Amino acid sequence: MSGRSIEIACVQQANAQLGEGPVWHPQENRLYWADVTRPCIYAFEPGAGQVGIWPMPSEVGFLVPREGSGVVAGLRAEGIVAVDTADGRLTPLVQPAIGKPSGRFNDARTDPKGRLWTGWLTDSRLMPGTLYRIDPDLSVTAVLNDIVASNGMGWSPDCATFYYTDSHIGTIWAAEFDLDSGELGERRRFFATRVPGETPDGMQVDAEGGVWTVIYNGGRIVRLDPGGKVIAEIALPVRLTTSAAFGGAGLATLYVTSAIRQQQAVVLDGQPEAGGLFALRPGVTGQADTLLPF
Repeated sequence: MSGRSIEIACVQQANAQLGEGPVWHPQENRLYWADVTRPCIYAFEPGAGQVGIWPMPSEVGFLVPREGSGVVAGLRAEGIVAVDTADGRLTPLVQPAIGKPSGRFNDARTDPKGRLWTGWLTDSRLMPGTLYRIDPDLSVTAVLNDIVASNGMGWSPDCATFYYTDSHIGTIWAAEFDLDSGELGERRRFFATRVPGETPDGMQVDAEGGVWTVIYNGGRIVRLDPGGKVIAEIALPVRLTTSAAFGGAGLATLYVTSAIRQQQAVVLDGQPEAGGLFALRPGVTGQADTLLPF
């Protein structure tokens, strides 16, 4: 697996300020992703390109696919909502962060039991956020309260390990996971970036147990083995890479989002595809996301 031998294509040039949250919806055969700060949700279909865009009333912190069609989104002001992509209607579901310091949701994933996991990212970055677990009955549990910049998360194929990123300290944690109870066990440091200014962002765990983390401000995505060792590295033609999702036929395509924020024009001149959606075939396949039951 080599970055130089893998074809990388910008499949949607969106000029996203902060492209994030890509998720593949298997029942619709489409990829949803968001622009967090110029808030909207995009729909992309292989072979067709952009097939939909839905402006949102406030910042979009995450997307997860729902059973049937559409997505559930975490919005700064409105909380967690169901988005009907047939007519754009929003249905409020739950707001777990009531009483928390000002902030927004940042990244989410549904576990195989249909529980939604999402983090709350505070605006100050000096106050820790919270990792929430939301069960199918919409009951809310605060699982961790010591994560500052909640980010990418995922499970090993056997669901015995939960991976979770704190971008503020450039670290991915690995924790023992009990699938039946949804509880986390002992936590250990799994991976940490060493280059100043670079940080792990969005994450995917492939079908072989490889952990893919997108390096924000590093212009690349790396694959880690279950011990946290880098075993592959793929460079992209933009610096602010943000998140990734496996999708397409057989979940063999890796889609990567990007951003243009906080980059001077002179830098962007050399990155005409910044803020776009990229696609590549890394030679491994992903795990299917569990569709959210609410």
